[in-house]
Amino acid sequence: MSPEFEVVRQMSYRDRDESVPLRRIKGTTAVFYQSKMSCDVDGAPNAYHPDDDGLALDLIASAGGKRKDDKSAGPLETQPSRDVVAYLNDVPFIQPDGEFKGFYVSKTSFEDKTRAEIDPTRYLDPRFIQYIVLPGGKVPEATLGDLAAVYDPVAKTVAFAVFGDVGPNSECGEASMATLKRLGMEVTDGKSCPSEGRHDLLYIVFPGSYQKLLAAEGWPHPQSTIDRLGKAEFDAWGGLPMVEQVLAVQGIRK
Repeated sequence: MSPEFEVVRQMSYRDRDESVPLRRIKGTTAVFYQSKMSCDVDGAPNAYHPDDDGLALDLIASAGGKRKDDKSAGPLETQPSRDVVAYLNDVPFIQPDGEFKGFYVSKTSFEDKTRAEIDPTRYLDPRFIQYIVLPGGKVPEATLGDLAAVYDPVAKTVAFAVFGDVGPNSECGEASMATLKRLGMEVTDGKSCPSEGRHDLLYIVFPGSYQKLLAAEGWPHPQSTIDRLGKAEFDAWGGLPMVEQVLAVQGIRK
């Protein structure tokens, strides 16, 4: 007997258009949706640079900052957001030494709170850790650290990830650079993305599964552990056969 699907709520593809249904199989807790996939580099120690966007993985505008005359390099007239970069004494903190001396410390919502806020290792590194971004307030069932799976129906590839960052509630469909690479997409930074214009990437989130991740080992959670636990959740949900049934549901994009 085929499973019965239900719409939990509507989410926005972008700009609050509310065109993305968040669904689940009746009687289960996992939720899923289809959307684009923007590339998120928040958490990388070289994500944002105070003086020159060309040195960084992303533009300062993506961190809420603004340069004078909207140039790609030069002084800032608007400082980056406290939600995106770490501050110390009310000033955006710039790394004083190390490989990424001169860069801001970029943050993710999922973090190790035992480490200092200005410590880059407090946050997920999107270059190596597969995580997804969920729109704030739109998926209250999920907790930071919950396991997830992302499926590309074109390449037929699966990436296992964690719910690692909270994004604006006006749009969904964002994941770390490592997630895109695992799916087989050619991406080198957050300034451009091959899947930004698509709308068929399938995201599956397993609420409550963060407890298994936390019990497995301490921070930082290696990608190998995320892969192992994520695959177990995915297979228990129904795996690739369930993905095919989900994609066949009317109203879900193929």
